[in-house]
Amino acid sequence: MKLKSSMIASMLSGTLMLGVVGWAAPPVSNSQTQINKSLSNTSPFARTGSPRGSVQIGFVEATQSAPYYVELQDAIASESAKLHFQVSYANANNSVSSENNDIMNLLTKGIKLLIIDAVNPEAVAPAIAQAKRDHVPVIAVDRPVSVPVTTFVGRNNKQMGQLVGQYTKKLLNGKSNALIYEIQGAAGDLVMMARRAGFDSVFARDKNVKIQFSSYDAYVRSEAIVSMTDFLAVSRPNLNVVYAHNDDMGIGAYQVLTKDNLRNVNIVSIDGMMQTIKLIMDGTQYKATCLNDPAYQGTIAVEAAQRILQGKPVPKFINVGTKLITKANAKKFYNPKLAFASYEPPIHW
Repeated sequence: MKLKSSMIASMLSGTLMLGVVGWAAPPVSNSQTQINKSLSNTSPFARTGSPRGSVQIGFVEATQSAPYYVELQDAIASESAKLHFQVSYANANNSVSSENNDIMNLLTKGIKLLIIDAVNPEAVAPAIAQAKRDHVPVIAVDRPVSVPVTTFVGRNNKQMGQLVGQYTKKLLNGKSNALIYEIQGAAGDLVMMARRAGFDSVFARDKNVKIQFSSYDAYVRSEAIVSMTDFLAVSRPNLNVVYAHNDDMGIGAYQVLTKDNLRNVNIVSIDGMMQTIKLIMDGTQYKATCLNDPAYQGTIAVEAAQRILQGKPVPKFINVGTKLITKANAKKFYNPKLAFASYEPPIHW
């Protein structure tokens, strides 16, 4: 039974949407040594370690449809200004063809480095291949890609799924015949696969727990509202937990569950959205999330760009870290001025 559009609009009013983050290190290009050599004589960062003028870099983003991506872009712009980079920006609007075209256009303009948040991990390959031919380093940020790049700045989403899964196991406390409803992200997305694999691995040998999956809801709250509503159209007396691949979908599930007065069903998710942390802090049925700070991720991506253009080494995977948030520590991370909780562990270059 599909939810009426008016009901969806009502549930969505005054709420936020958010995006997702990376999974694990993608393949790293073997051409980095060649790139560094080509930079050594041309980069304004060479020898001095600081810019002698404005250096043009490119940032192509998958979408701007959610606050997560807005914060990521703002952080990249802010840190670039501090380091005297001139950023050429393009929004692919979730279009694979647009993203490839955007990258080609930026390469034609002569950018010295490319930062990309890929729409699809494989479909961006033609443009990345051209960047390699042009000796332009590529940084994947937020979402990993399946083709070689210089480095990936993101988080270990499988680990995040495991952290949430382990906490969920404690919530269930050995309960028999337990049912978990897992609300999935985007089809074919490496982030979705990692968050699902990490969480599900915790229950792989647990005969007391059954996991049922939603359709692919693309990390969008309105889609999760429809899936949760449809799932509850049939009586689910054994439903104990809803696990959403991001907080935005988790909040959609929360809205449906509270509307149906199913306050005994716990909710866990990933992203560290401040709205979620407030619900956890207040002792609602929303029990846990994992931190996924977009601002720090964007800042570190630009710092990595500086190091690459200086000819300095960078790790193949720059893990910007995460942390499980429950009621025990939610207050520590709550800041109503932010859309996402801040978490800035040191990077070991």
